[in-house]
Amino acid sequence: MQELSIKALRSFSGVGAVEVGAASTALIVIDMQNDFIRHEGFTVRRLLDRGLPEAAAQYERQMRKIIPNIRRVIDRAHQRGQTVIFVNYVSYPGRDPGGQKNNQWIPPGSEGAEIISELGAHPDDLVLSKCCSGAFPGTNLDFHLRRRGITSLIMAGVVTDGCVEQAIRQAHDLGYACVLLSDGSGALTEEIHENALERLEHRRAHVRTTDVVLSTPVIEATEVALVGGAPAR
Repeated sequence: MQELSIKALRSFSGVGAVEVGAASTALIVIDMQNDFIRHEGFTVRRLLDRGLPEAAAQYERQMRKIIPNIRRVIDRAHQRGQTVIFVNYVSYPGRDPGGQKNNQWIPPGSEGAEIISELGAHPDDLVLSKCCSGAFPGTNLDFHLRRRGITSLIMAGVVTDGCVEQAIRQAHDLGYACVLLSDGSGALTEEIHENALERLEHRRAHVRTTDVVLSTPVIEATEVALVGGAPAR
């Protein structure tokens, strides 16, 4: 993104500071479930069925990168006693409960809907199921967060430009300050992922790497160093 565009976006930045280790900060992991992550799952299978092996390879390369990063942040949150919430997607054959036509069928309680085992979910972690791209509509996520006194969110998962971006935009509108793990989220291609990060940074979330999040007590808006015309994260 060009420097002028970044300066323009920064002029309207309104993302509050996030105290990473505070009890008022929760970790939300979006759609890291078998059908969206495994090689035999819906996402990779769909790309391959459409004759897009390069996109499938890029997607799987991103998944190999983000899974251990998300696990590191989950482990730290567990150590601190923070709230960890997994949001997964479930659907029904033909049409979902809202009447919208589905191109995938992931029944509630199915293997495809299960959170991948590599993330080490604890029994006390919340798992909320949705039937649309947003994490807030149709779930009681906002209720759970406010009941626990949560004011800030760290978000990760897939896909960056879809369900993750929707969740961040909705959270921002509801008054939560958000951090997005740039290397803890992924999209159908690496280019789509980077474009989504650029849209969200400065306006809806602090976009930071896992290393930065784990080593920084408080994350807030800062001047972003430009490298080759793009923000250095």
